[in-house]
Amino acid sequence: MRRPLAALTALLPACALALASCAGNASTPQSSPQRQSVSVVLDWTPNTNHSGVYLAMARGYYEQEGIDVDILPYSEAGSASVLLGGGADFAFEGAYSVISGRARGDEMTMVFNLQQQSSQGIAVRADNTDITRPADLDGKLFATWGAAEGVAKVQTMIRNDGGQGNVETALLGTSAYAAVYNGTADYAEGLTTWEGIEAELAGTPLKWFMPADYGVETTPAELGLVTTPTYLRDHADLAKRFIRATQRGYKDAIADPSAAVDALISTNPDAAIDRELASRSQELLSSKYWQDSSGSVGHGDPARWQGYIDYLLAQGLLEDASGAPASAPLSGADMVSNDLLE
Repeated sequence: MRRPLAALTALLPACALALASCAGNASTPQSSPQRQSVSVVLDWTPNTNHSGVYLAMARGYYEQEGIDVDILPYSEAGSASVLLGGGADFAFEGAYSVISGRARGDEMTMVFNLQQQSSQGIAVRADNTDITRPADLDGKLFATWGAAEGVAKVQTMIRNDGGQGNVETALLGTSAYAAVYNGTADYAEGLTTWEGIEAELAGTPLKWFMPADYGVETTPAELGLVTTPTYLRDHADLAKRFIRATQRGYKDAIADPSAAVDALISTNPDAAIDRELASRSQELLSSKYWQDSSGSVGHGDPARWQGYIDYLLAQGLLEDASGAPASAPLSGADMVSNDLLE
């Protein structure tokens, strides 16, 4: 039965409102949850170790997780100090920092174990004919960053190669490599994945002695992302989303090193990053150092952590809060977690 014209006319405003409402629902996205911020402090100036984060930013992975990431520059106080002081939510740090911190009572947990194998070695100028093996380092000058672990590493290498283990040190920090280049120091500790390439490109190549080749227990995580147990407790979902996006970024960096370099350089135009250096470094990291035992990236091995902890304790390289040699048991399972990873 047909409605009277007056009745149809009366219905038009209601229908118009209903159609407008439907049209609005179809074209306007649902309001998204408020974006959350995560801050990350770097362990050094921006370089290929951080490229997975920059690639995740460039590809919108953090945005998809509802996260704004604030990258904080390297601090002379150290990234762990910034984290523990509440100045950042996450920090790039290595296993030694996490372990030595725990021994002192500073709780940190590595939730993204980035570099599985150490690329850190002892660097000597390639044209230094007086030093051809670790035993030749006996009595020579070591330009150090100040960590006791580094000195003990060199002593063990020298002794295992037939030397006495006499190490003369000079605390030079960031000037260590320059001291080796200009001959005021005999050797320094550095990364084959960065300083080694940098020296070669500069025309001052280095030769390397790798600790693992001389019976030294090496770190299970040269670098990774750490946070505090308190942050994990109070921001469990946010931490999960942040690490999920970060893991995607590093997976992509392994599969597409050139894209990782592009993201690193384009995001840091003022850092004057040499593209050839970054490209060669990224290729090496992506092909050799980042993939974990599961075939992915970011997973830590608590058993390897425990072996390294036991080595540090046996060498007397850990101190408690009073500065005395640490004696309390330490568990690797308490310091590395894979719970946030895919």
